[in-house]
Amino acid sequence: MKNKFMFFSLNLLLAVLGAVLFALSHPNYLNLNGFPFLAYAALLPFFLLLKRTKLKFSFLWGAFSGCFSYFLFNFWIIFFHPIAIYIIIAKYCIIYSLLFFVLKIIDSYVVKYGFIFQAIAWVAFEYFNTLGFLGYSYGIMGYTQWNFPVLIRVSSIFGVWGISFLLVFFSACSASFLFEFYKEKDIKNVYKRYKFPMMIWIGTFFAFILYGAFTKIDFSDNSKVKIALVQPNHDPWVGNFEVYKNNYEDLKILSEKALKDYPDLDLVVWPETAFIPRIKWHYKYSDSSNPSSGLVRDLLNFLNNQRVPFLIGNDDGVLDEKFSDNSLDNLEDKRLDYNAALLFIPKKNVLPPEPQTYRKMHLVPFTEHFPYQKLFPRFYEFLKENDTHFWEKGKEANILEFKNLKIGTPICFEDTFGYISRAFSKKGANIIINLTNDAWANSAVSQYQHLSMAVFRAVENRLPVLRATSSGQTAFIDQNGNIQEMLPPFIKDILVADVTVLTEGYKTVYSYLGDFFGILCTIVLFLNLCFIIINKFIKRSEVK
Repeated sequence: MKNKFMFFSLNLLLAVLGAVLFALSHPNYLNLNGFPFLAYAALLPFFLLLKRTKLKFSFLWGAFSGCFSYFLFNFWIIFFHPIAIYIIIAKYCIIYSLLFFVLKIIDSYVVKYGFIFQAIAWVAFEYFNTLGFLGYSYGIMGYTQWNFPVLIRVSSIFGVWGISFLLVFFSACSASFLFEFYKEKDIKNVYKRYKFPMMIWIGTFFAFILYGAFTKIDFSDNSKVKIALVQPNHDPWVGNFEVYKNNYEDLKILSEKALKDYPDLDLVVWPETAFIPRIKWHYKYSDSSNPSSGLVRDLLNFLNNQRVPFLIGNDDGVLDEKFSDNSLDNLEDKRLDYNAALLFIPKKNVLPPEPQTYRKMHLVPFTEHFPYQKLFPRFYEFLKENDTHFWEKGKEANILEFKNLKIGTPICFEDTFGYISRAFSKKGANIIINLTNDAWANSAVSQYQHLSMAVFRAVENRLPVLRATSSGQTAFIDQNGNIQEMLPPFIKDILVADVTVLTEGYKTVYSYLGDFFGILCTIVLFLNLCFIIINKFIKRSEVK
Protein backbone atom coordinates (compact mmCIF):
# COMPACT_ATOMS: atom_id res chain seq x y z
CA MET A 1 0.00 0.00 0.00
CA LYS A 2 2.82 2.35 0.89
CA ASN A 3 4.57 1.62 -2.41
CA LYS A 4 1.39 2.35 -4.36
CA PHE A 5 0.97 5.65 -2.53
CA MET A 6 4.57 6.63 -3.26
CA PHE A 7 4.17 5.60 -6.89
CA PHE A 8 1.00 7.69 -7.23
CA SER A 9 2.56 10.64 -5.39
CA LEU A 10 5.54 10.71 -7.73
CA ASN A 11 3.25 10.58 -10.77
CA LEU A 12 1.20 13.43 -9.33
CA LEU A 13 4.36 15.42 -8.70
CA LEU A 14 5.45 14.93 -12.33
CA ALA A 15 2.03 16.05 -13.62
CA VAL A 16 2.03 19.16 -11.42
CA LEU A 17 5.65 19.98 -12.28
CA GLY A 18 4.93 19.66 -16.00
CA ALA A 19 1.93 21.99 -15.72
CA VAL A 20 3.93 24.56 -13.74
CA LEU A 21 6.87 24.49 -16.18
CA PHE A 22 4.44 24.75 -19.12
CA ALA A 23 2.82 27.87 -17.64
CA LEU A 24 6.14 29.46 -16.64
CA SER A 25 7.60 28.97 -20.13
CA HIS A 26 5.00 31.36 -21.51
CA PRO A 27 4.37 34.94 -20.29
CA ASN A 28 3.15 34.57 -16.73
CA TYR A 29 2.48 36.39 -13.48
CA LEU A 30 6.11 36.04 -12.32
CA ASN A 31 7.69 37.23 -15.57
CA LEU A 32 5.75 38.88 -18.39
CA ASN A 33 8.35 37.70 -20.89
CA GLY A 34 8.08 34.14 -19.60
CA PHE A 35 11.04 31.88 -18.88
CA PRO A 36 11.75 30.63 -22.42
CA PHE A 37 14.71 28.43 -21.39
CA LEU A 38 12.28 26.32 -19.33
CA ALA A 39 10.41 25.42 -22.51
CA TYR A 40 13.18 23.03 -23.53
CA ALA A 41 12.45 20.83 -20.50
CA ALA A 42 8.88 21.90 -19.72
CA LEU A 43 7.31 18.75 -21.11
CA LEU A 44 9.96 16.39 -19.75
CA PRO A 45 7.89 15.62 -16.58
CA PHE A 46 4.89 14.71 -18.78
CA PHE A 47 6.96 12.30 -20.88
CA LEU A 48 8.47 10.74 -17.74
CA LEU A 49 4.96 10.38 -16.32
CA LEU A 50 3.90 8.52 -19.47
CA LYS A 51 6.84 6.17 -19.07
CA ARG A 52 5.61 5.28 -15.57
CA THR A 53 1.87 4.97 -16.11
CA LYS A 54 -0.20 2.25 -17.78
CA LEU A 55 -2.15 2.80 -20.97
CA LYS A 56 -5.52 2.62 -19.20
CA PHE A 57 -4.49 5.40 -16.79
CA SER A 58 -2.97 7.70 -19.42
CA PHE A 59 -6.42 9.24 -20.08
CA LEU A 60 -6.76 10.31 -16.46
CA TRP A 61 -3.27 11.73 -16.17
CA GLY A 62 -3.76 13.56 -19.44
CA ALA A 63 -7.06 15.04 -18.26
CA PHE A 64 -5.50 16.26 -15.01
CA SER A 65 -2.41 17.64 -16.76
CA GLY A 66 -4.49 19.50 -19.35
CA CYS A 67 -6.84 20.99 -16.74
CA PHE A 68 -4.07 22.15 -14.43
CA SER A 69 -1.76 23.41 -17.20
CA TYR A 70 -4.39 25.66 -18.75
CA PHE A 71 -5.79 26.73 -15.40
CA LEU A 72 -2.35 28.14 -14.53
CA PHE A 73 -1.56 29.38 -18.02
CA ASN A 74 -4.95 30.91 -18.91
CA PHE A 75 -6.22 31.97 -15.49
CA TRP A 76 -6.79 35.52 -16.73
CA ILE A 77 -9.53 34.32 -19.10
CA ILE A 78 -11.87 34.05 -16.12
CA PHE A 79 -12.37 37.82 -16.50
CA PHE A 80 -13.43 37.48 -20.15
CA HIS A 81 -16.71 35.68 -19.55
CA PRO A 82 -18.24 33.82 -16.58
CA ILE A 83 -18.00 30.44 -18.32
CA ALA A 84 -14.80 31.00 -20.35
CA ILE A 85 -12.41 29.33 -17.89
CA TYR A 86 -14.68 26.28 -17.64
CA ILE A 87 -14.83 25.92 -21.43
CA ILE A 88 -11.04 26.15 -21.71
CA ILE A 89 -10.48 23.64 -18.91
CA ALA A 90 -13.09 21.26 -20.35
CA LYS A 91 -11.55 21.45 -23.82
CA TYR A 92 -8.02 20.74 -22.68
CA CYS A 93 -9.18 18.06 -20.28
CA ILE A 94 -10.48 16.19 -23.35
CA ILE A 95 -7.61 17.13 -25.67
CA TYR A 96 -4.85 16.19 -23.23
CA SER A 97 -6.56 12.93 -22.26
CA LEU A 98 -6.53 11.92 -25.94
CA LEU A 99 -3.02 13.29 -26.43
CA PHE A 100 -1.59 11.38 -23.47
CA PHE A 101 -3.34 8.21 -24.65
CA VAL A 102 -1.79 8.56 -28.11
CA LEU A 103 1.63 9.38 -26.63
CA LYS A 104 1.43 6.28 -24.42
CA ILE A 105 0.48 4.10 -27.39
CA ILE A 106 3.55 5.36 -29.24
CA ASP A 107 5.72 4.83 -26.16
CA SER A 108 4.44 1.26 -25.80
CA TYR A 109 4.58 0.11 -29.40
CA VAL A 110 7.32 2.11 -31.13
CA VAL A 111 10.43 0.45 -29.73
CA LYS A 112 13.17 2.52 -31.31
CA TYR A 113 13.12 6.32 -31.48
CA GLY A 114 9.55 6.50 -30.21
CA PHE A 115 10.27 9.97 -28.86
CA ILE A 116 10.47 11.26 -32.45
CA PHE A 117 6.91 10.18 -33.10
CA GLN A 118 5.85 11.55 -29.71
CA ALA A 119 7.18 14.97 -30.72
CA ILE A 120 5.33 14.67 -34.03
CA ALA A 121 2.14 13.73 -32.16
CA TRP A 122 2.40 16.72 -29.83
CA VAL A 123 2.82 19.18 -32.74
CA ALA A 124 -0.05 17.49 -34.60
CA PHE A 125 -2.32 18.05 -31.61
CA GLU A 126 -1.18 21.67 -31.34
CA TYR A 127 -2.03 22.21 -34.99
CA PHE A 128 -5.39 20.45 -34.67
CA ASN A 129 -6.28 22.73 -31.74
CA THR A 130 -6.14 25.81 -33.97
CA LEU A 131 -8.81 24.55 -36.38
CA GLY A 132 -12.55 25.01 -36.52
CA PHE A 133 -15.10 26.63 -34.26
CA LEU A 134 -13.10 25.83 -31.10
CA GLY A 135 -9.77 26.87 -32.62
CA TYR A 136 -7.49 28.29 -29.94
CA SER A 137 -3.79 29.04 -30.42
CA TYR A 138 -2.76 29.92 -26.89
CA GLY A 139 -0.29 27.47 -25.32
CA ILE A 140 1.58 26.35 -28.43
CA MET A 141 5.11 25.61 -27.24
CA GLY A 142 6.84 27.42 -30.08
CA TYR A 143 5.45 30.75 -28.91
CA THR A 144 7.63 30.60 -25.79
CA GLN A 145 10.62 31.65 -27.95
CA TRP A 146 9.07 34.89 -29.15
CA ASN A 147 11.88 37.00 -27.71
CA PHE A 148 14.56 35.25 -29.82
CA PRO A 149 14.10 36.58 -33.36
CA VAL A 150 17.28 34.93 -34.68
CA LEU A 151 15.86 31.51 -33.72
CA ILE A 152 12.26 31.97 -34.78
CA ARG A 153 12.94 33.41 -38.24
CA VAL A 154 12.87 29.84 -39.49
CA SER A 155 9.11 30.19 -39.02
CA SER A 156 9.15 31.84 -42.44
CA ILE A 157 9.49 28.22 -43.64
CA PHE A 158 7.86 25.97 -41.02
CA GLY A 159 5.58 28.36 -39.18
CA VAL A 160 5.51 28.17 -35.40
CA TRP A 161 5.29 24.37 -35.72
CA GLY A 162 9.01 24.02 -36.51
CA ILE A 163 9.95 25.74 -33.25
CA SER A 164 7.42 23.63 -31.32
CA PHE A 165 8.90 20.44 -32.74
CA LEU A 166 12.40 21.54 -31.75
CA LEU A 167 11.31 22.09 -28.14
CA VAL A 168 9.09 19.02 -27.75
CA PHE A 169 11.70 16.74 -29.33
CA PHE A 170 14.25 17.77 -26.71
CA SER A 171 11.86 17.04 -23.84
CA ALA A 172 10.73 13.70 -25.28
CA CYS A 173 14.25 12.55 -26.09
CA SER A 174 15.61 13.63 -22.69
CA ALA A 175 12.80 11.78 -20.90
CA SER A 176 13.58 8.57 -22.81
CA PHE A 177 17.28 8.95 -22.06
CA LEU A 178 16.73 9.49 -18.33
CA PHE A 179 14.24 6.65 -18.03
CA GLU A 180 16.48 4.14 -19.77
CA PHE A 181 19.46 5.24 -17.74
CA TYR A 182 17.40 4.76 -14.56
CA LYS A 183 16.50 1.23 -15.64
CA GLU A 184 19.86 0.09 -16.96
CA LYS A 185 22.30 2.09 -14.82
CA ASP A 186 24.71 1.95 -17.77
CA ILE A 187 25.46 5.46 -19.01
CA LYS A 188 27.73 4.29 -21.85
CA ASN A 189 25.19 2.07 -23.60
CA VAL A 190 22.38 4.54 -23.15
CA TYR A 191 24.57 7.39 -24.38
CA LYS A 192 25.45 5.41 -27.51
CA ARG A 193 21.78 4.94 -28.37
CA TYR A 194 20.97 8.61 -27.92
CA LYS A 195 24.13 10.15 -29.25
CA PHE A 196 22.95 10.36 -32.87
CA PRO A 197 19.46 11.86 -32.30
CA MET A 198 20.87 14.46 -29.89
CA MET A 199 23.58 15.40 -32.37
CA ILE A 200 20.85 15.82 -34.98
CA TRP A 201 18.93 18.04 -32.57
CA ILE A 202 21.99 20.19 -31.81
CA GLY A 203 22.72 20.47 -35.52
CA THR A 204 19.13 21.49 -36.24
CA PHE A 205 19.16 24.07 -33.44
CA PHE A 206 22.28 25.76 -34.79
CA ALA A 207 20.98 25.47 -38.35
CA PHE A 208 17.91 27.43 -37.25
CA ILE A 209 20.16 30.05 -35.63
CA LEU A 210 22.31 30.36 -38.77
CA TYR A 211 19.23 30.63 -40.96
CA GLY A 212 17.92 33.44 -38.78
CA ALA A 213 21.25 35.26 -38.80
CA PHE A 214 21.72 35.08 -42.58
CA THR A 215 18.13 35.89 -43.52
CA LYS A 216 17.85 39.11 -41.52
CA ILE A 217 16.38 41.66 -43.90
CA ASP A 218 17.97 45.08 -44.24
CA PHE A 219 15.36 47.70 -45.11
CA SER A 220 17.47 50.73 -44.27
CA ASP A 221 17.39 52.02 -47.86
CA ASN A 222 13.62 51.70 -48.27
CA SER A 223 11.09 54.46 -47.74
CA LYS A 224 8.95 54.54 -44.62
CA VAL A 225 5.40 55.39 -43.69
CA LYS A 226 4.47 57.01 -40.40
CA ILE A 227 1.54 55.41 -38.60
CA ALA A 228 -0.04 56.51 -35.30
CA LEU A 229 -1.50 53.79 -33.09
CA VAL A 230 -3.95 55.08 -30.49
CA GLN A 231 -4.18 53.35 -27.10
CA PRO A 232 -7.13 54.95 -25.24
CA ASN A 233 -6.93 52.63 -22.19
CA HIS A 234 -10.62 51.87 -21.80
CA ASP A 235 -12.84 48.91 -22.52
CA PRO A 236 -15.12 50.22 -25.27
CA TRP A 237 -18.00 47.92 -24.35
CA VAL A 238 -18.23 48.93 -20.69
CA GLY A 239 -20.58 51.81 -20.02
CA ASN A 240 -23.45 53.76 -21.53
CA PHE A 241 -23.86 56.51 -24.11
CA GLU A 242 -22.13 59.10 -21.94
CA VAL A 243 -19.17 56.77 -21.50
CA TYR A 244 -19.04 56.11 -25.25
CA LYS A 245 -19.08 59.85 -25.86
CA ASN A 246 -16.23 60.44 -23.41
CA ASN A 247 -14.26 57.58 -24.97
CA TYR A 248 -14.71 59.20 -28.38
CA GLU A 249 -13.44 62.51 -27.03
CA ASP A 250 -10.32 60.74 -25.72
CA LEU A 251 -9.75 59.16 -29.13
CA LYS A 252 -10.11 62.55 -30.81
CA ILE A 253 -7.71 64.28 -28.40
CA LEU A 254 -5.05 61.60 -28.83
CA SER A 255 -5.45 61.62 -32.62
CA GLU A 256 -5.24 65.41 -32.83
CA LYS A 257 -2.09 65.36 -30.73
CA ALA A 258 -0.50 62.83 -33.11
CA LEU A 259 -1.50 64.89 -36.15
CA LYS A 260 -0.12 68.07 -34.56
CA ASP A 261 3.17 66.55 -33.41
CA TYR A 262 3.81 64.64 -36.64
CA PRO A 263 2.98 66.71 -39.75
CA ASP A 264 4.17 63.88 -42.02
CA LEU A 265 1.78 61.32 -40.52
CA ASP A 266 0.26 58.88 -43.05
CA LEU A 267 -2.37 56.99 -41.08
CA VAL A 268 -4.13 56.97 -37.69
CA VAL A 269 -5.37 53.68 -36.22
CA TRP A 270 -7.97 53.14 -33.49
CA PRO A 271 -8.36 49.74 -31.77
CA GLU A 272 -11.06 47.06 -32.06
CA THR A 273 -14.59 48.50 -31.57
CA ALA A 274 -12.96 51.71 -30.37
CA PHE A 275 -15.91 53.77 -31.51
CA ILE A 276 -19.43 52.97 -30.37
CA PRO A 277 -22.18 53.33 -31.73
CA ARG A 278 -22.48 51.70 -35.19
CA ILE A 279 -21.35 54.22 -37.78
CA LYS A 280 -23.04 53.14 -41.00
CA TRP A 281 -26.20 51.91 -39.30
CA HIS A 282 -26.96 55.07 -37.36
CA TYR A 283 -26.08 57.31 -40.29
CA LYS A 284 -28.57 55.53 -42.48
CA TYR A 285 -31.38 54.44 -40.18
CA SER A 286 -31.37 56.55 -37.00
CA ASP A 287 -33.41 59.68 -36.57
CA SER A 288 -31.40 62.87 -36.28
CA SER A 289 -32.73 63.33 -32.76
CA ASN A 290 -31.10 60.08 -31.69
CA PRO A 291 -27.97 60.83 -29.60
CA SER A 292 -26.11 57.98 -31.29
CA SER A 293 -26.85 59.48 -34.69
CA GLY A 294 -25.50 62.82 -33.50
CA LEU A 295 -22.30 61.24 -32.23
CA VAL A 296 -21.82 59.37 -35.52
CA ARG A 297 -22.24 62.54 -37.56
CA ASP A 298 -19.79 64.37 -35.31
CA LEU A 299 -17.26 61.60 -35.91
CA LEU A 300 -17.77 61.68 -39.69
CA ASN A 301 -17.32 65.46 -39.80
CA PHE A 302 -14.14 65.08 -37.77
CA LEU A 303 -12.77 62.36 -40.09
CA ASN A 304 -13.68 64.21 -43.27
CA ASN A 305 -11.73 67.28 -42.16
CA GLN A 306 -8.48 65.41 -41.50
CA ARG A 307 -5.48 65.25 -43.83
CA VAL A 308 -4.87 61.50 -43.34
CA PRO A 309 -7.00 58.33 -43.45
CA PHE A 310 -8.29 56.73 -40.25
CA LEU A 311 -8.51 52.98 -39.65
CA ILE A 312 -11.22 52.40 -37.05
CA GLY A 313 -12.61 49.39 -35.19
CA ASN A 314 -16.41 49.47 -35.18
CA ASP A 315 -19.53 47.32 -35.00
CA ASP A 316 -20.56 47.18 -38.66
CA GLY A 317 -24.33 46.90 -38.49
CA VAL A 318 -26.12 46.17 -41.79
CA LEU A 319 -29.67 45.32 -42.72
CA ASP A 320 -30.22 41.62 -43.39
CA GLU A 321 -30.43 41.07 -47.16
CA LYS A 322 -33.71 39.22 -46.66
CA PHE A 323 -35.36 42.59 -45.99
CA SER A 324 -35.65 45.86 -47.86
CA ASP A 325 -35.23 49.42 -46.64
CA ASN A 326 -38.78 50.39 -47.42
CA SER A 327 -41.23 50.93 -44.57
CA LEU A 328 -39.77 48.45 -42.19
CA ASP A 329 -40.71 48.31 -38.57
CA ASN A 330 -38.41 46.99 -35.86
CA LEU A 331 -35.27 47.54 -37.91
CA GLU A 332 -33.09 46.65 -34.94
CA ASP A 333 -34.39 43.06 -35.08
CA LYS A 334 -33.37 42.77 -38.71
CA ARG A 335 -29.81 44.01 -38.27
CA LEU A 336 -26.71 41.86 -38.74
CA ASP A 337 -23.67 42.88 -36.71
CA TYR A 338 -20.06 42.35 -37.75
CA ASN A 339 -16.90 43.09 -35.80
CA ALA A 340 -15.15 45.19 -38.40
CA ALA A 341 -12.19 47.34 -39.38
CA LEU A 342 -13.19 50.42 -41.38
CA LEU A 343 -10.81 52.55 -43.45
CA PHE A 344 -12.03 56.12 -43.91
CA ILE A 345 -10.25 58.34 -46.45
CA PRO A 346 -11.12 62.06 -46.09
CA LYS A 347 -13.13 63.62 -48.93
CA LYS A 348 -13.43 60.22 -50.56
CA ASN A 349 -15.56 57.74 -48.60
CA VAL A 350 -16.51 59.49 -45.35
CA LEU A 351 -19.71 61.34 -46.25
CA PRO A 352 -21.79 59.32 -46.81
CA PRO A 353 -19.88 56.62 -44.91
CA GLU A 354 -18.73 54.01 -47.41
CA PRO A 355 -15.44 52.89 -45.86
CA GLN A 356 -13.30 50.03 -47.07
CA THR A 357 -14.27 47.19 -44.74
CA TYR A 358 -12.89 43.99 -43.32
CA ARG A 359 -15.18 41.84 -41.18
CA LYS A 360 -13.78 39.47 -38.56
CA MET A 361 -13.84 35.87 -39.82
CA HIS A 362 -12.74 33.83 -36.78
CA LEU A 363 -15.01 34.72 -33.88
CA VAL A 364 -14.35 33.82 -30.26
CA PRO A 365 -16.30 30.61 -29.56
CA PHE A 366 -19.30 30.82 -27.21
CA THR A 367 -18.85 34.53 -26.55
CA GLU A 368 -18.89 36.01 -30.07
CA HIS A 369 -20.28 33.08 -32.04
CA PHE A 370 -22.24 29.91 -31.38
CA PRO A 371 -23.18 27.96 -34.53
CA TYR A 372 -25.39 25.39 -32.78
CA GLN A 373 -28.32 27.60 -31.84
CA LYS A 374 -30.95 25.20 -33.23
CA LEU A 375 -29.27 22.14 -31.73
CA PHE A 376 -28.82 23.64 -28.24
CA PRO A 377 -31.43 26.44 -27.95
CA ARG A 378 -31.38 26.55 -24.14
CA PHE A 379 -27.61 26.84 -24.00
CA TYR A 380 -27.76 29.57 -26.64
CA GLU A 381 -30.26 31.54 -24.54
CA PHE A 382 -28.08 30.99 -21.46
CA LEU A 383 -25.12 32.52 -23.28
CA LYS A 384 -27.17 35.53 -24.38
CA GLU A 385 -28.45 36.06 -20.85
CA ASN A 386 -24.86 36.08 -19.56
CA ASP A 387 -23.73 39.22 -21.39
CA THR A 388 -22.79 37.56 -24.67
CA HIS A 389 -22.63 39.73 -27.80
CA PHE A 390 -22.94 37.54 -30.89
CA TRP A 391 -21.55 38.61 -34.26
CA GLU A 392 -21.93 37.43 -37.80
CA LYS A 393 -18.90 35.83 -39.45
CA GLY A 394 -16.99 37.69 -42.13
CA LYS A 395 -16.30 35.76 -45.32
CA GLU A 396 -13.16 37.21 -46.92
CA ALA A 397 -9.71 38.48 -45.96
CA ASN A 398 -10.36 41.87 -47.57
CA ILE A 399 -7.34 44.11 -48.15
CA LEU A 400 -7.75 47.79 -47.27
CA GLU A 401 -5.75 50.08 -49.59
CA PHE A 402 -4.57 53.62 -50.00
CA LYS A 403 -1.44 54.97 -51.70
CA ASN A 404 1.18 52.19 -51.50
CA LEU A 405 -0.31 50.51 -48.44
CA LYS A 406 -2.14 47.20 -48.73
CA ILE A 407 -3.35 46.49 -45.23
CA GLY A 408 -4.37 43.16 -43.72
CA THR A 409 -6.39 43.78 -40.57
CA PRO A 410 -6.87 40.71 -38.34
CA ILE A 411 -9.19 41.67 -35.49
CA CYS A 412 -8.88 40.64 -31.85
CA PHE A 413 -7.29 37.19 -31.49
CA GLU A 414 -7.27 36.56 -35.27
CA ASP A 415 -3.57 37.43 -35.27
CA THR A 416 -2.97 34.34 -33.10
CA PHE A 417 -3.79 32.16 -36.13
CA GLY A 418 -1.05 31.95 -38.72
CA TYR A 419 -3.41 30.99 -41.53
CA ILE A 420 -5.43 34.22 -41.20
CA SER A 421 -2.43 36.55 -41.55
CA ARG A 422 -1.24 34.31 -44.39
CA ALA A 423 -4.59 34.81 -46.13
CA PHE A 424 -3.95 38.56 -46.10
CA SER A 425 -0.40 38.00 -47.36
CA LYS A 426 -1.64 35.83 -50.24
CA LYS A 427 -3.99 38.62 -51.28
CA GLY A 428 -1.08 41.03 -51.53
CA ALA A 429 -0.93 42.67 -48.10
CA ASN A 430 2.35 44.45 -47.43
CA ILE A 431 1.52 45.34 -43.82
CA ILE A 432 -0.50 43.71 -41.04
CA ILE A 433 -2.36 45.93 -38.57
CA ASN A 434 -4.09 44.10 -35.73
CA LEU A 435 -6.97 45.92 -34.04
CA THR A 436 -7.68 44.36 -30.67
CA ASN A 437 -9.18 44.91 -27.24
CA ASP A 438 -7.60 43.06 -24.33
CA ALA A 439 -8.74 45.66 -21.80
CA TRP A 440 -11.49 43.39 -20.47
CA ALA A 441 -8.92 41.07 -18.81
CA ASN A 442 -7.14 43.88 -16.97
CA SER A 443 -4.14 41.54 -17.20
CA ALA A 444 -0.69 42.26 -18.57
CA VAL A 445 -0.16 38.48 -18.74
CA SER A 446 -2.96 38.04 -21.28
CA GLN A 447 -1.59 40.95 -23.29
CA TYR A 448 1.94 39.57 -23.40
CA GLN A 449 0.70 36.10 -24.34
CA HIS A 450 -1.19 37.71 -27.21
CA LEU A 451 1.86 39.76 -28.20
CA SER A 452 4.09 36.68 -28.25
CA MET A 453 1.98 35.18 -31.03
CA ALA A 454 1.86 38.40 -33.06
CA VAL A 455 5.68 38.31 -33.32
CA PHE A 456 5.43 35.05 -35.25
CA ARG A 457 3.01 36.57 -37.76
CA ALA A 458 5.71 39.10 -38.64
CA VAL A 459 8.43 36.50 -39.28
CA GLU A 460 6.16 33.94 -40.96
CA ASN A 461 5.18 36.35 -43.72
CA ARG A 462 8.09 38.80 -43.35
CA LEU A 463 5.61 41.63 -43.03
CA PRO A 464 5.61 44.46 -40.48
CA VAL A 465 2.97 43.89 -37.81
CA LEU A 466 1.40 46.78 -35.91
CA ARG A 467 -0.96 46.29 -32.99
CA ALA A 468 -3.46 48.98 -32.01
CA THR A 469 -4.95 47.91 -28.70
CA SER A 470 -7.33 49.41 -26.18
CA SER A 471 -4.99 49.04 -23.21
CA GLY A 472 -1.94 47.08 -24.45
CA GLN A 473 0.20 45.75 -25.90
CA THR A 474 0.29 48.44 -28.59
CA ALA A 475 3.44 47.68 -30.56
CA PHE A 476 5.36 47.77 -33.82
CA ILE A 477 7.08 44.51 -34.85
CA ASP A 478 9.34 44.62 -37.90
CA GLN A 479 9.77 42.00 -40.63
CA ASN A 480 12.63 40.38 -38.71
CA GLY A 481 10.56 39.74 -35.59
CA ASN A 482 12.06 42.58 -33.54
CA ILE A 483 9.72 44.63 -31.38
CA GLN A 484 10.87 48.09 -32.39
CA GLU A 485 8.48 50.10 -30.23
CA MET A 486 5.86 49.34 -27.61
CA LEU A 487 3.68 51.33 -25.24
CA PRO A 488 3.40 50.35 -21.58
CA PRO A 489 0.06 48.73 -20.76
CA PHE A 490 -2.83 50.49 -19.05
CA ILE A 491 -1.89 54.02 -20.05
CA LYS A 492 -3.55 56.52 -22.38
CA ASP A 493 -1.08 57.32 -25.15
CA ILE A 494 -0.13 57.13 -28.82
CA LEU A 495 2.64 55.19 -30.51
CA VAL A 496 3.95 56.67 -33.75
CA ALA A 497 5.96 54.17 -35.77
CA ASP A 498 8.16 54.66 -38.82
CA VAL A 499 7.42 51.51 -40.77
CA THR A 500 9.27 50.21 -43.81
CA VAL A 501 6.73 48.78 -46.22
CA LEU A 502 7.58 47.08 -49.49
CA THR A 503 5.18 47.79 -52.33
CA GLU A 504 4.59 44.14 -53.18
CA GLY A 505 5.21 42.64 -49.77
CA TYR A 506 7.74 39.87 -49.14
CA LYS A 507 6.84 36.29 -50.05
CA THR A 508 8.12 33.41 -47.89
CA VAL A 509 7.86 29.65 -48.00
CA TYR A 510 5.22 29.92 -45.30
CA SER A 511 3.20 32.45 -47.27
CA TYR A 512 3.14 29.97 -50.17
CA LEU A 513 2.73 26.66 -48.30
CA GLY A 514 1.10 27.73 -45.06
CA ASP A 515 0.94 25.28 -42.15
CA PHE A 516 2.38 22.40 -44.18
CA PHE A 517 4.60 21.25 -41.30
CA GLY A 518 1.64 21.02 -38.90
CA ILE A 519 -0.33 19.16 -41.58
CA LEU A 520 2.65 16.87 -42.25
CA CYS A 521 2.93 16.02 -38.54
CA THR A 522 -0.79 15.21 -38.49
CA ILE A 523 -0.45 12.89 -41.51
CA VAL A 524 2.63 11.14 -40.06
CA LEU A 525 0.82 10.66 -36.74
CA PHE A 526 -2.18 9.13 -38.49
CA LEU A 527 0.00 6.76 -40.53
CA ASN A 528 2.01 5.83 -37.43
CA LEU A 529 -1.14 4.93 -35.49
CA CYS A 530 -2.46 2.95 -38.46
CA PHE A 531 0.83 1.03 -38.60
CA ILE A 532 0.68 0.29 -34.87
CA ILE A 533 -2.92 -0.96 -35.11
CA ILE A 534 -2.22 -3.12 -38.20
CA ASN A 535 0.95 -4.53 -36.66
CA LYS A 536 -0.91 -5.34 -33.45
CA PHE A 537 -3.66 -7.06 -35.41
CA ILE A 538 -1.14 -9.14 -37.41
CA LYS A 539 0.63 -10.26 -34.24
CA ARG A 540 -2.65 -11.34 -32.66
CA SER A 541 -3.53 -13.30 -35.79
CA GLU A 542 -0.18 -15.08 -35.70
CA VAL A 543 -0.70 -16.07 -32.06
CA LYS A 544 -4.07 -17.59 -32.88
